[in-house]
Amino acid sequence: MITYITKRIKKVSLSSDLKKRITELDFFRWVALILMIYFHIIRSMSELYGYDVIYNAWINFYIGKISAILFILISGIVFSLGKFKIKRFLLLAAIAISITIISYTYNSDYVIMFGIIHFFALSSLIALLCSKMNKYVIIGIGIGIIVAWSWISNIWVQSEYLFFVGLVSKTFQSADYYPLIPRFGIYLLGMWLSKIVYAKRKNIFWKTFDIQPINFVGRHTLLIYLIHQPIIIFILYIIQLIR
Repeated sequence: MITYITKRIKKVSLSSDLKKRITELDFFRWVALILMIYFHIIRSMSELYGYDVIYNAWINFYIGKISAILFILISGIVFSLGKFKIKRFLLLAAIAISITIISYTYNSDYVIMFGIIHFFALSSLIALLCSKMNKYVIIGIGIGIIVAWSWISNIWVQSEYLFFVGLVSKTFQSADYYPLIPRFGIYLLGMWLSKIVYAKRKNIFWKTFDIQPINFVGRHTLLIYLIHQPIIIFILYIIQLIR
């Protein structure tokens, strides 16, 4: 009887989140977040406070790219496996607009016109049109969008309003820039992976993944993303004062 009760308690106490979530995705989010925080630290050191740190070349450049690709892939997977929630889209859109306003107010030369939150908000909306497509159509469109980047990256336009696609004028600037081309192609690859790799909605690398600090961080990457940059800037500012 005691054994039975113990088993029932364990079954109930097991987080419903852990039972429903593909928990290894939280681990990959955690990895992406650590890489992103590192990249943002060295970029802020270089651009805002003049430290002799090279963030846009060699290993540091690839750390930033790998972080972004991981986040976008996972977001495509999660979107495809879940349900579109208008409240989450509206939240992302509101955050994106706030980021643009705050960054412009803080430093007009460091304004974020279409950063990764802007990208996720718009991508989740557009992804609705692709969610019912055949998996081969999704991968075909995704690859096409990625390949298109090699073509449009060399095109300058007069319009100031096509930056979200990836078409910009010579005067356009954005401190953080994630246009739909080519990155929405990566998002679609994530949707395709969800139909191939995670079709059974189960972990594929681990039977389960339950390391609470990592799982917790992986489940709250949006919040951490929003607060980490101001914290980094504040800490660097304090260091600059006492140097």
